[in-house]
Amino acid sequence: SSVVDGNLKIADLNQGQSANLGRTKIVGTLDAGYSLSLSDKWALGMGGTYDLSSARILDVVLLNGKVKNHTSLYVQPTYLFTTNTAGFAKLAYHKAVLAGEGGLISQNGGFSESIHGTGIGFGVKSYINSDVFVQFEMISTKFKTKSVVLGGDTSTPVKASLTSMNVSLGYQFN
Repeated sequence: SSVVDGNLKIADLNQGQSANLGRTKIVGTLDAGYSLSLSDKWALGMGGTYDLSSARILDVVLLNGKVKNHTSLYVQPTYLFTTNTAGFAKLAYHKAVLAGEGGLISQNGGFSESIHGTGIGFGVKSYINSDVFVQFEMISTKFKTKSVVLGGDTSTPVKASLTSMNVSLGYQFN
C-alpha cells in the first residue's frame, strides 16, 4: 500500500493568485515487474503499477479533486548491497485521470481530464526468504499542466503532483 500526498496547484484562483492545496490518503497498489541481472551486483528492473483506488488531492469547501485510474511504467536500476538487500532508483511514466466535482465545479458538471507526467524515486528491497521480500520506496510524480473549467466559462490551468511512500510485501517467482 501507498501513503499518497497529493497536491493540486490552481493558477488564477482569484485575480492572478494561485493556490497549492493538498491531501493525504492511503492507496492500495498493484505492482508487477521483471528484473534482468546485469552483473553480480547490478540488475535492471522494469514493470508497471496500478492504483486500486483514487487519491483525493483536493478537499476544500468549494472544490474537490482526485487522481484516479493512475498507472505507471517504470525502469528500476538496482544495486545489491548484500545477498538479501538491494537499493534502487526508479524512473517512471505516469498516466491518470484528474477529476473535479462539487462546489463551483458542479455548476458545469465537473471535469475529467487525462493527465500524464514523470516520476522519480528511490527505495530499498530486503528478502525475508528466497521468494518473499519487503520493499520501501518514495516516489515524486509531477503531471503536466492541464486547463480545466472550474466554474463559468473560464479555463484555468491546474497542475497535479503526487508524493508516495510505498511499503510492499512481494513474491518473486524463480
